[in-house]
Amino acid sequence: MRYFFSAAVTAGFATVLAACTTGPSTAVPFSPPLGQAFSGATRPQSGPCPKAHCVYLALQYNFTDPGEIAIYPLTARGSHAPNAAIVGKKTQLHFPQGVAFDSNGNLYVANAKSIGIFAPGAQGNVAPSGVLQGTRTGLSRPSGIALDAAGDLYVVNNSTPSVTVYAPGSTGNVAPIRTIGGSNTQLSYPWGVALDAAGNVYVTNFSSITEYGAGASGNVAPIAVISGQASGLASGVEGIALDASANIYAASNQSDVTAGLLEFSAGSNGDVPPLRHILGYNTRMIVPMGLAVDRDDNAYVLNWGADTEYSGMLVFGSEANGDAAPERIVTGKSFTYRNVGGIAIR
Repeated sequence: MRYFFSAAVTAGFATVLAACTTGPSTAVPFSPPLGQAFSGATRPQSGPCPKAHCVYLALQYNFTDPGEIAIYPLTARGSHAPNAAIVGKKTQLHFPQGVAFDSNGNLYVANAKSIGIFAPGAQGNVAPSGVLQGTRTGLSRPSGIALDAAGDLYVVNNSTPSVTVYAPGSTGNVAPIRTIGGSNTQLSYPWGVALDAAGNVYVTNFSSITEYGAGASGNVAPIAVISGQASGLASGVEGIALDASANIYAASNQSDVTAGLLEFSAGSNGDVPPLRHILGYNTRMIVPMGLAVDRDDNAYVLNWGADTEYSGMLVFGSEANGDAAPERIVTGKSFTYRNVGGIAIR
């Protein structure tokens, strides 16, 4: 998180480790998630959710503690322990933020100074199958990550505003194949990233969403910018996702008064109003960060609720709008005294 947790979550908090028990999964009809990161998704045959899709959540205590990737069945609700987790010293996790899958099911995790890659079905105290890290990478507090259909990895760097792109399978201290960065890009405290089917790149900034054309590189101007009073994008725009129609979803978390989930029509540009703005007391959103959208356009929001009963994952239906209550809330010890980061569906 950029600013919002540093005062609220301190190193003095006690470490609370989530119970990573293995439990039965609830079967649901197979419905592959959409988006380039999931373009090759198939029904999982093994792992923590063998009969249903899983949702992977990045959780951490503070900047000095390692954190974990908690794994829940997509149908989880209520006070629910994760079915499994990627956690422990071998994982090399360090303040995990963005999470994303490639078409083969490899999990990519943005850590404070690196990108860790985990084999399909990884869980427990396991070493990553690869790590992208070093001075040549251009990584600078990476946050959001996404992969395109070809397997190129897109990383948003928060400290040095940029998007760095890496060739498929890149590990070690390797340079990006492209970098979007510079004053013309209008990147400002960038956090999340998403890709459409044409390879256009969407980035959430402090109070805007910028879009870059496929293959964009260097100090290039965005091809579209969503910002302004009518857009409803308040300070602190974090998570971003696209649905099957390339509609744009974004989570804004300035405060518990203006925190909300917005949906914009595909191709939006300028100070345009959202199609939907889920906002208000009943939404239970306090500091929403991670965001994912499933095939049925249900939105999954990873919410930091100041360690209230609403800390956790909130699920909103495709028709939700205004001061709408979530259809499901997933809470539990995993979210106590913890920052929240990215979310990905597999």
